[in-house]
Amino acid sequence: QETPGLEFYSQTITNLCGSTTYEFAAWIANCLNPAMMDGVDPDITFRIEHPDGTVLGSYNTGAIPETNNLTWKQFGFFFTMPANETTVILKMINNSVGGTALPGNDLAIDDITFRPCGPSTIVSFSNSAQVDSLTICEGSSATLFGNLSIGFNTPNYRWQSSTDNGTSWTDIASSNVLQLPVTPAITGISRTIHYRMVAGDGNNINSANCRISSNKIILTIRILPTGGISGDSI
Repeated sequence: QETPGLEFYSQTITNLCGSTTYEFAAWIANCLNPAMMDGVDPDITFRIEHPDGTVLGSYNTGAIPETNNLTWKQFGFFFTMPANETTVILKMINNSVGGTALPGNDLAIDDITFRPCGPSTIVSFSNSAQVDSLTICEGSSATLFGNLSIGFNTPNYRWQSSTDNGTSWTDIASSNVLQLPVTPAITGISRTIHYRMVAGDGNNINSANCRISSNKIILTIRILPTGGISGDSI
């Protein structure tokens, strides 16, 4: 980037919930090594706009310094959606010169996030200690325990399971509870199931863009051993 004020990232986000707090952030690294060249430091503005162009919130990173080893740092800010609004435009704007004008202003960006924020939510296989993994025999049951700190006026919960190591999640029916017993189906195959709990304020639980998720816990299911007896006729 060599032109100050140039917008280099723009993303429209829809189906949001009014009066909900979100985080707009990204991990950024200055790509220059001061031992090789002392150049212009990147300087980025994060901006959230209404579709009509009205600025709803912004954050400036300031100059991101060079380091001898490539160093990632997360930058961002928290933003509360206006009531009855559902759409915003996220933007990143370059504030430094560079390119042919001056050397430098070289950066790397990863993990751009815009996510809802809320109370802390933790899940475990125990109601008295943090237990993140549990092994049971096929046909046995386990209980999932969830905890949500104060923050929602009308908290609602929904447990989810994943059989692909957390890549995709499936809602568990009738799971609006903090303690949920589960009995995995008998398949005759050893496997693992990941569980987590999502929470939302009132009807926000029905929108993936308006609810928060917990840590994940892993249940390992072992198949029962097979055996038999044989003998002479008696």
